[in-house]
Amino acid sequence: MPEPTTAVTQVGKVNVEAAAKEREVVNARGGLGDFFKPPAGRSFLRFLPPPVGRDLPFYRVWIHWLRSPDGKATMCGCPRKLEGRACAVCNEVFRLRKTRDPLDDKQAQKMGAKTQVYAQVVDVTSEATLRKGVQVYPFGTRIYDELLAYLTDATDPLDFTDPETGFTIILDREGLGETTEYKLRPERQSTTLQQAALFSMIRLKQGEKP
Repeated sequence: MPEPTTAVTQVGKVNVEAAAKEREVVNARGGLGDFFKPPAGRSFLRFLPPPVGRDLPFYRVWIHWLRSPDGKATMCGCPRKLEGRACAVCNEVFRLRKTRDPLDDKQAQKMGAKTQVYAQVVDVTSEATLRKGVQVYPFGTRIYDELLAYLTDATDPLDFTDPETGFTIILDREGLGETTEYKLRPERQSTTLQQAALFSMIRLKQGEKP
């Protein structure tokens, strides 16, 4: 039998017990849910509160956006930012920056690690979106900063995630591609999560467009 190569001897081994525990956690949560992709126009979102043991309802990670030869965008996590391990994409970014070439620098900016935030939401825009249940909403630092500002306002902190006294967040999406802009604001009236769902039905019956 051939001796294992150096590459093979340097890899780890799956911990079956850890995998079993992780499966228990996922099943207990009912899975992460589908991903919410903001459609053009207006959406009404209820952000869910953090689970027991967490202080915030957000999960922040570092990712790289890459493009394949056919132009499709691909996302991958950054092990250097997430775990302090070597990252092949970061190494390529560093190499491009060292060339001092403007084109290389532009490519390095596109490939560099960026913050991605995840939160669980219920889209209460319509009956159809309500049926989708809990979804995972990925967003960037600008929306993240605005949401944190609501939570930490010195004069009027706003816990929009509270299922009994929270607020529906109104999200407006305008534009396409790189020109896409997002605007968000909380509804003026505090509602329970159930009331938020009911109000979405009332809006539709009154003919208000999402």
